[in-house]
Amino acid sequence: MTKPRVFISHSSKTDAAKDRLRAVAAELEARGFKSEVDAQFLQTNDDWYAAVNREMARSHGAIMLVDSAAEVSEYVRHEASVLGNRWHTEKDAHRPFVFMAALVDPDPIQNAKLGSSDLL
Repeated sequence: MTKPRVFISHSSKTDAAKDRLRAVAAELEARGFKSEVDAQFLQTNDDWYAAVNREMARSHGAIMLVDSAAEVSEYVRHEASVLGNRWHTEKDAHRPFVFMAALVDPDPIQNAKLGSSDLL
């Protein structure tokens, strides 16, 4: 049986954020999911939007790791929009798309650029 795929949206600019990303991916794998992280599927010279959109469409769920770098990332904003729309349109389906955001920055995010409407 195919493992359910979980797309992980992130902007890992610090070592701590990279460690958190690896830990979340490892935990998903340990629990029987296939984690989808951009570094696994993006190749040099890939069209970022096309590759990421393809993987988001193939996923059964998503986790957004939100920190101070993610709040200003145009890529994370794009992913939030696509994933939030998918959650909204599929939430009542027989097998709904699951989308969660997790605050991973130990310090509170000040002047957040991602509003609640961007996440849901």
